Amino acid sequence: MTHRLHTLYGDVDVELIFDESVHAELRIKNVVREVIDSTNRPVKIVLSTTLQTDYEWHEFIEGIIEFGHEEISARLLGNKQEIASLTVPRSCRDPDYLPLDH
Repeated sequence: MTHRLHTLYGDVDVELIFDESVHAELRIKNVVREVIDSTNRPVKIVLSTTLQTDYEWHEFIEGIIEFGHEEISARLLGNKQEIASLTVPRSCRDPDYLPLDH
């Protein structure tokens, strides 16, 4: 299942797209700025880019996704300040994510 975390940063569309196969994209104005795929589990992914918000003015945008055992947490940061967040339960149970006592 694909999840989307979208917000406006100033007047610019910022979107973090991720799925349970540990794939993530950071998009600015619907243009893919960074893509990461990982086979590591559990994993924390950090995607980043700069964004021009005014003439000669740039902002630092980060997308942080933590793929945990039970849920996936995603955050968008603009200049180190959280601008949006989303936590979703994991719908598919990968055997690599089962607790050791099961």
